[in-house]
Amino acid sequence: MLGVMKRRGPGVVVSVEKLTGPAATKVFAFQTIPTISKDDAGQAATFSIVDGRKAGFGAELQILNDGLGPRHDRDERLMLCFEPGSVEGRIAADLGKGIDVEAINTYAWYKDSHRWNQVYRVYGSDGAAANFNASPKIGTNPTTCGWTFIADVDTRPTPGGTDLRDNDSGQSGVNIHGEKGALGKYRYLLFVTFASEMQNAYGQEFWAEIDIVGK
Repeated sequence: MLGVMKRRGPGVVVSVEKLTGPAATKVFAFQTIPTISKDDAGQAATFSIVDGRKAGFGAELQILNDGLGPRHDRDERLMLCFEPGSVEGRIAADLGKGIDVEAINTYAWYKDSHRWNQVYRVYGSDGAAANFNASPKIGTNPTTCGWTFIADVDTRPTPGGTDLRDNDSGQSGVNIHGEKGALGKYRYLLFVTFASEMQNAYGQEFWAEIDIVGK
């Protein structure tokens, strides 16, 4: 078990917790971050890859909200990642209607190579802006086409990746919530995800689950 880290932005709290060794199991039993949910609002969401190429050896998009998570630390058929060599990938979630998003919880697990760290930015939108683009490609700043920035996430020991100690098996859990209420009323969420390290081609996160918690 590694310590809980909290980072605050304007009205938003990002909590990070890590499990290593025997503590990292399919239960995802963190101390303060909820385990993977089977009944969050994200269960009804439609996920899509906005840009970037999914790795062929990984899972399909439905694992992001199946409420299950992988069974062990090399269960690649139940983990989603982008192709080796990818620096960035973009994943969108359509909730079908606008809801008050109370929290976003994300999970990763892998055997080694820093691939259980999470490095991403998340944006939200109600889709109402006249210039709204539901699929902003890599290179497009989402805030220029109808998206609101919610939070930055970086679970590496040193944000920015200068410390690469997390090289053994482990899990990371992230909880993003509002300091005084909901994160916002959103129909769409956009996850702009980045490789956790670039020393070799295999630095992409293995996503285990994305939970979206609504009222």
